[in-house]
Amino acid sequence: MTNKMTMASVYLSSTQKELIRDSWSHLETDMTNIGTLVFLRIFNKNPELKALFPFRNSFGDELVSHPLFRSHAYRYASSFISYDSVTYLRFSHLFTIQSLI
Repeated sequence: MTNKMTMASVYLSSTQKELIRDSWSHLETDMTNIGTLVFLRIFNKNPELKALFPFRNSFGDELVSHPLFRSHAYRYASSFISYDSVTYLRFSHLFTIQSLI
């Protein structure tokens, strides 16, 4: 067995879609912090990506309090509960989701 991860296509069940929709209501209360955690992880795993943003020279507390960073983190996290995301889940039986196994 190799250490390489393989890709597999997985369909979402009706129950899984409902769980996702239900979880979005909890996300709405903390969009900025959720987006912040996502971007901090992205920048930790791929530091070169931070150079693409206007807050590229900010680090630590300065980064997480930077108005442009916080605004971007909020918009990013908010996109998960947009109308389009909910619509996509309704039609996800037509698509597959790639997940790492």
